[in-house]
Amino acid sequence: MTPAEKSVIEWQCRQLALQFIAHSDRQEWAAMCALLTDDAVFARPTDPDRPIRGRAAIQSAFEARPAGRITRHVCANHIVTALSPSRASGSLYALLYTGDPSNRGPLGIIAEERQLVGEFDDDYVLTDEGWRIESRRGRIIFSTS
Repeated sequence: MTPAEKSVIEWQCRQLALQFIAHSDRQEWAAMCALLTDDAVFARPTDPDRPIRGRAAIQSAFEARPAGRITRHVCANHIVTALSPSRASGSLYALLYTGDPSNRGPLGIIAEERQLVGEFDDDYVLTDEGWRIESRRGRIIFSTS
C-alpha cells in the first residue's frame, strides 16, 4: 500500500467508528448496525465478557434497551492502522455521559452521577458494501461510582 492508500483507509475507518457512536447516541439502531458486517461481534464496555454475535442480534440488543435514556459519547485518541488493502484495526477512548430527559436543569439535561471512561478496540474489513466494523470490543477503564 502507498502512504496515500493507507491514509484513505485509515480516514474511512475513523469515520465509520465515529458514525457508529453518533448513531448510537441518536438511538438510530438500524443505521448504526448497517455499519457492521453481518457476522459482527460487539462487546459492550459494561459487559465485555459476553459479546453479542451477528448484526441482527446486536440490533435487537440495542432495541431492547430502556427507552428514554439519553447518552452522549465524547471520543478521543482515535488511532486506526491499515493492515492491508482490505483490513484495518483501531482503538478509541470514550467518555460516556448519560441522563434522563425528564431531569432538566436550566442548561439542559442533568447528567447522572455515574459517568464512565472506556475504550473500544475495533477490527474493520472491506466488504462489497464498503468498509464495515467486523468487531468492536469495549471495556470500562474508569467509573465515577
